Amino acid sequence: KVLFEDDFSRSSWFEESSDYYEFEYVDGRYRIESKTVSSGYWSVRSQSLEDTILQVDAQRESGDADGYFGLVCRHLDGDNYYALVIGSDGFYGIALQLDGEFEFLDEGMDASGVILKDAANRLQADCIGDQLVLYANGQKLLEVQDDSLEEGDAGVIAGTRTGDEFSALFDQFVIYEP
Repeated sequence: KVLFEDDFSRSSWFEESSDYYEFEYVDGRYRIESKTVSSGYWSVRSQSLEDTILQVDAQRESGDADGYFGLVCRHLDGDNYYALVIGSDGFYGIALQLDGEFEFLDEGMDASGVILKDAANRLQADCIGDQLVLYANGQKLLEVQDDSLEEGDAGVIAGTRTGDEFSALFDQFVIYEP
């Protein structure tokens, strides 16, 4: 069952620019740019949910190769959420931001070519019970168990692991009820 979907053809997400980040619409897609070292910036829908399946088409637009982009679930506030992300360098990971501390619960590097480097990737994040599963282009990349967060908002995220500039484009965002 579809709970929410957006093709980013109209302006209904957060839009703002600062010295640290930029959120804007570009050619029918949503763009997030991180302008600071080792930081992630997210935009979420105000719709508190427990179990969800999220999907989005996402790709690196520009910036450092170690940047990441993906989906956010169980977002309570800026200090508490899960991020299920990939990078155009083949990186993938599932992270927990808990009480302001960001850490990857598990991560890896794609050696099989599932993650497309210069094209849109269809990402899926299953946040069901204590199971968090990340998919790219129909292939399961990673699964972890964590029960730190039980509910919250869902959305998209982009950021850097060590670099200082990165931007990603998002399209066709969907929230499903499992």
